[in-house]
Amino acid sequence: MASTAAAAPAQAAAPATQRPMQQQQQQQQRRGGRAPNAGRDRNDRDREREREEDAQPGVLEERVKSFVLRLQSIVHEQENRQQMQMLYEDEFNRLADRFGGRPWPTFEELAMPAGTIEPIVELLYRELYFRHMYWKVQSVSNKPPTLQLRTDSWNNYCKLFDMLLTQTSAKVRLSMQWLYDLLDEFVYQQQTNIQYRNNLLNKTPEEITYLRQNPDTWSIKIVHEYLQKFVDKANDLKAAEPQVENMLYSTLCSFSYVQMCRLFCIIGDYWNALKVFDAVDMSQKGAHLQVLSCHVTYKYYTGFAYMMLRRFVDAIKMFSSVLVHMTRGKSYHARSYQADSMGKKSDHIYALLAISVSLCPQRVDEIIHTTLREKHGEHLAKMAKGEEAAFLELFNYGSPKFINVAPPNYEEHRNFGADPLQHQQRVFAGEVRQHLLVPNLRSFLRLYTTIPVTKLADFLETDEATLRAQLLSFKHMTRAQVWSSGPLLSGKWAQTLDVDFYLEGDMVHMREAKPTHNFSDFFLRHTKKLNAVA
Repeated sequence: MASTAAAAPAQAAAPATQRPMQQQQQQQQRRGGRAPNAGRDRNDRDREREREEDAQPGVLEERVKSFVLRLQSIVHEQENRQQMQMLYEDEFNRLADRFGGRPWPTFEELAMPAGTIEPIVELLYRELYFRHMYWKVQSVSNKPPTLQLRTDSWNNYCKLFDMLLTQTSAKVRLSMQWLYDLLDEFVYQQQTNIQYRNNLLNKTPEEITYLRQNPDTWSIKIVHEYLQKFVDKANDLKAAEPQVENMLYSTLCSFSYVQMCRLFCIIGDYWNALKVFDAVDMSQKGAHLQVLSCHVTYKYYTGFAYMMLRRFVDAIKMFSSVLVHMTRGKSYHARSYQADSMGKKSDHIYALLAISVSLCPQRVDEIIHTTLREKHGEHLAKMAKGEEAAFLELFNYGSPKFINVAPPNYEEHRNFGADPLQHQQRVFAGEVRQHLLVPNLRSFLRLYTTIPVTKLADFLETDEATLRAQLLSFKHMTRAQVWSSGPLLSGKWAQTLDVDFYLEGDMVHMREAKPTHNFSDFFLRHTKKLNAVA
């Protein structure tokens, strides 16, 4: 009996420890809430049910038919912005996930009733079909697209853009994200296709013969012509009717400027990459600011062009501003279907920012600086010591995939795809070597207000003639144009470091610039923290 009596309180104590959890779950149920794992279990059940449904013959094909019919019903509606956005950003990505590594049915396999689908809708569907082949099927099967698939996709883009440029397509209503993705995917596929063309290893004689006989396939000139046509179309309509703005062409015009900048960057023409924006003021609110991927692409490529033109201050401004924008909207962007691609692009920008800050030290946002130290602290330390390998490693990671405009020599069976990157590496490495003397010389100049040339030469363990040459090189390396407004290529010449000097006879006189402290970010950040605590 004693053992039984002793066991009773123990049995009663066990439920008592679980009582708070039970009360919490009951309160959640009374409020309409769910237990902590309820949402996860429901999602698992939904995914399992979807897999079972998709395994049945014809289910996914019927969903695709429904998608096409819905697109047909709203493609010309004036007030379809929300519907088109949901159709493209939600339904299309949901279908792509459910197909996984399987290809979508071709338009012919859908067997749509004759006369129900307009040609523009058919071309839009084919574009999504080819994009899924590049995006999902390639990643799952780990096999690159075939030459036939690449050619068919290219021809479909040309037909689609030709139709969009006709007057009959002026009333087509697509979401801004879809319009941007059309141009972005067009340039991306052209970029990957040229890399495919330049790799002559493991190609059949038939493929080499086709590429040799069709040199204009995936031509840079044709891509640029289509982008310029969208710009000209928007400008012509605006000139004819200044009070009426066609949303289709004005949006495509803004996106075309960004893609032309990207196109010039990947072929190494950085001056024209910035010259593109002379005709438009990108600081004003426009379509490029309403689509996150377009805004990030614009800042990335303009920042990279600035960096390669040795305008590191402007490059740092571009990189920092877009990283601040992405950081502040991180919780919102994390729910987007583009979260993974934006995360990778953010990593590339941080790598380029680390290079720019090492070559031209500047103040950046404290949050960005902290993240930069976390991601590339080791690289920053190596670059501060002048290790060229650290610069090249970050450059290879953060730079875009360069392409060669000219077709390869088909008589040589090798991979020509690495040649553009190697050329850009040599150019960049030469710039890095010129900057390696700047940190060491700057550290000595900051210690003095005046110092004899002979004494400074002794510190640097060099002769006076070499030191004078280094001082002239330092002066050249630390002066650059800095943009404030107007065309991106414009700017006032300014000292880019916090120390300046001039030579007077055998004396070096320092003019140290007093840094301007910006306290607004500090107070805003800590105000948010205090509000969160309160």
